Amino acid sequence: MTGPTKRAPTPGASPRPASPPARRPAHDRPRIARILVAEDHPVNRAVIARQLSHLGYAATLVEDGRQALDALAQDHYDLLLTDCRMPLLDGLALARAVRAGARGADPALPIVALSGTGSHASRSACLAAGMDGYLAKPARLEDLRRELALRLGGDAGAGHASGDADGGNPRLRRLATALGSNIQSFKDLKGK
Repeated sequence: MTGPTKRAPTPGASPRPASPPARRPAHDRPRIARILVAEDHPVNRAVIARQLSHLGYAATLVEDGRQALDALAQDHYDLLLTDCRMPLLDGLALARAVRAGARGADPALPIVALSGTGSHASRSACLAAGMDGYLAKPARLEDLRRELALRLGGDAGAGHASGDADGGNPRLRRLATALGSNIQSFKDLKGK
């Protein structure tokens, strides 16, 4: 293991201690919104985690509503993204529990549903349970960005990555847009 590279002193110069890089005070740094994701399917969890990362958000991932309530009792989150159908405690029951302040959850926490059906009946049930927004799965990156900006007030993420040139491949461009990645990542995977 090697340490940091040091420059040899200039002859005749007095040595100076290295100064740490200048840091902005914590109150001047932008705060990254923290999102709790409750999703039981591992592939869906991975996709939404990748999309949130691409958009610049910090996310905690849990597998069901009970784990989500545990996480909300232990830490602060700015928004909850929840699947509607999960084992143990589904998204509708989770939303009702949060609105009731269960386990110290913030009743005003923005909650956005992730639904595999995308039907009007599903949307209505989610809103009736106290959810603020609704996204059909798989959520398109732009729809997710818009919903989060609406619920969190502008672009509360750390910023988002720009996509690479798509090389004129519309299939890669659609996949990158839907999943929130850049074209080069897909090209790299294709080459392996």
